[in-house]
Amino acid sequence: MDQITKVKKRLKQEQWKALIKECQSGKMTVSSWCKANGICEQTYHSVVVKHFCNSMT
Repeated sequence: MDQITKVKKRLKQEQWKALIKECQSGKMTVSSWCKANGICEQTYHSVVVKHFCNSMT
């Protein structure tokens, strides 16, 4: 993987991390938050699983 790809991947991970934090700190349900932010709920949950699995390794 070249350096640009690594940087793009890291940026995307940081963006998702911020979105997950925003969702979890709010008073809306995940479903409502996803709808309000134009994010597919299945995508959100998939990213959460990947984020937590990578954090544990």
